[in-house]
Amino acid sequence: MTIRTLKLSRGYLDMKVFSYVLSFLSVLTLMFVSVTTHAEQVYFKLVGDSMEPKFENGDIVLVDTSAYQGMPPSRGDSVVVLLRGQTLPMLKTVVAVAGDKVRIENKQLIVNRKRLLLRPASKGVDVIKMQIQQYDNRVPDNSVIVLGENQSTSYDSRQLGFISVEQLAGKVVRHKTVELSQTTASSKNYRLQNGLGTN
Repeated sequence: MTIRTLKLSRGYLDMKVFSYVLSFLSVLTLMFVSVTTHAEQVYFKLVGDSMEPKFENGDIVLVDTSAYQGMPPSRGDSVVVLLRGQTLPMLKTVVAVAGDKVRIENKQLIVNRKRLLLRPASKGVDVIKMQIQQYDNRVPDNSVIVLGENQSTSYDSRQLGFISVEQLAGKVVRHKTVELSQTTASSKNYRLQNGLGTN
């Protein structure tokens, strides 16, 4: 297992750095093609409050970038979302997966009879409401619904609608509040001005 450590200080991950990491992962995949248990894990320092109280501003998470290669996401997963055509990865929580029966009623998102608070989108249009109706109250194949824990500041499926599984860049597998300087000496420490944002 290779661990890459990224120290991130502001809202989002820099495009060149993220592209470099993706290229690096592709190379590693070729190098370790015969090792089926190989997983690439990346440390991210969070900036922002859209995932509070589950994750606090400044927390560090370890993300498995190979988590959804051959395995679907599950409700409750904390995931890194990378939208097509954008370079701004986000941390969100999966609240519904493909095949789930969903509807919106009385300011609640009902997923297989489980009720979740769903506040109106603070920015943009509530796209998810229209899409749920369009797909006959079911999450379509290869898709998920994601929300921020702190909906008052989060940009998520309320504005974006269904998220494709291909847009999930990884899953949080560990959460800590220690400084990155305390990680193993063998981990390379990238010091960046931009970082992974939770908004």
